[in-house]
Amino acid sequence: MVLGGPGLAEPLREAGLGVVPPSAGEPADAVLAGWFPEFTMPALEAACHAVWAGAELYSCSQTPFFAVDGGRALGTSRAITAMIRSLTGCGLRVVGKPSLDALRSAADRLGVSPVRLAVVGDDPELEVPMAHRGRALAIAVGTGLGGTGADEGLPPSRRRTCECGTWTNYWRSWEQAMSDSLPEGSGFTRLMPVVPAGGR
Repeated sequence: MVLGGPGLAEPLREAGLGVVPPSAGEPADAVLAGWFPEFTMPALEAACHAVWAGAELYSCSQTPFFAVDGGRALGTSRAITAMIRSLTGCGLRVVGKPSLDALRSAADRLGVSPVRLAVVGDDPELEVPMAHRGRALAIAVGTGLGGTGADEGLPPSRRRTCECGTWTNYWRSWEQAMSDSLPEGSGFTRLMPVVPAGGR
């Protein structure tokens, strides 16, 4: 059961998974919540019934906000899964950022190890922790939610590897980071020590 729009449902169908809408009486093995501003109470009820019948609950993200033009928007998957969990008492597995599932999926599609990836983003709660968990390069864009200095005071496991003020500057920062940190023939070398998840 998909709690989200076509951008969430279509890739699942293309991968060969059966996708059912959040409608009363629809049996489901799993409930996946994503970006879904059109969420309704009947959809909540259908999802809860699916979970009570044994479906596992998954979330694309547990961030409270996403950066949008002019500010921030509510992270709907977090709000939706909070309601389902409150009513059912079920567990939750996050399969999008910042989970390793998301990073490993990207690495698999590209045919490389996660340590050879660079994760670029604006949210210090999503992209940076995911990059560090997978031992990838963490590049933060200083726009959106993670403005300049957003990670000051955070432990090393939560800090970005490097910062590039805007998306426009991203490529310049990438080229600089790579030229400074990639010895010929090696994988990515981090510009700061990486602390394993849970370490400080």
